[in-house]
Amino acid sequence: MAVTSDFETVNNILRDKSFVREPPLGFFAGIPKHLFPFYENESRSMLEREPPYHTRLKSLAFPFFTNRKLKELEHEIKELCQTLLQQIPNSKINLISDFSKQFPVIVIARLLGVPEIMAPQLVNWSGDMVAMYQARRDQGIEKKAVNATTEFSEYIKKLLDEKKKKPREDLISFLISENKSDNPLSNDELISTIILLLNAGHEATVHTISNGVKTILESEFSLSEIIKNPKQLTEEILRYCTPLHMFTRYCSVDTEINGHHFKAGEKIGLLLAAANRDPAYFTDPEDFNPLIKRRANLSLGAGIHFCLGAHLARLELQIAITTLIDFFPSMRITQKPRYQDNFHFFGLKELTLGTEN
Repeated sequence: MAVTSDFETVNNILRDKSFVREPPLGFFAGIPKHLFPFYENESRSMLEREPPYHTRLKSLAFPFFTNRKLKELEHEIKELCQTLLQQIPNSKINLISDFSKQFPVIVIARLLGVPEIMAPQLVNWSGDMVAMYQARRDQGIEKKAVNATTEFSEYIKKLLDEKKKKPREDLISFLISENKSDNPLSNDELISTIILLLNAGHEATVHTISNGVKTILESEFSLSEIIKNPKQLTEEILRYCTPLHMFTRYCSVDTEINGHHFKAGEKIGLLLAAANRDPAYFTDPEDFNPLIKRRANLSLGAGIHFCLGAHLARLELQIAITTLIDFFPSMRITQKPRYQDNFHFFGLKELTLGTEN
């Protein structure tokens, strides 16, 4: 598989409709039958499909992820963030388990209308499913992923039935009520869409919060200074701490890019993190500097597959980082940070902080 790391090429391919997500031979080519439940769910994901299928899925959920809609939820998200930080019992924080793994999943659960008590289980299901993209996956990982997909689907099916009987002011109820076009989504398509929103709605944000805090505390910038412009800080964290290092596309037609000849069906890896540090596009790209305004980054994608939850991700990151600094203005790293050994996401396994002067 060819890969590309320069910003211009990555950006162009993300926007080029001749480079697609759908496998040229279909989702089940060469897939053993015991993995069918996992790939059946994947085959109904807007992340993996192209128009017009992709458009049907994304347009149904889009109204709940606009800036205007999320503005209505901003106060509630801030209150949740403060509540979680207030519950941390002492001056020693494991940021991952004490906060980062809880905050985004509760936000997306509330948005969708999933009971908060399910948050730990959602994290477990999501982790087991995402593990399928590991470079060193084995039969144990595959079995857990299939089980997670099956259990998650059954849970969402029951939740859909409940929402149909007693709708509320949440995204799942909205999806049900708006699913009345000439070509409505099937129940299985609704289930897969909700699973994707729950998984994608927290996984990358967990890592970005922790990576961002680590980067800030390792920098020489004053905490009180950098939070004066939280939007700019958020964009620099997304650029410098890109949570998803690579996204892939299939070439749908024979073509040539930068002297490389692609045949229809060939796969290309787009190195998002490398593109976000391309010296031909960014000034001093290896420097973390939230005090300067950078050009746009690619952490949330581009083109038709631009992240549906981009506004939510940015809002959560702004609130999480600024509130953490407000609560713990003297926080510091007290143990060597440990990173996860995985392929799909760039994220910390442990980040221990001290909060006393």
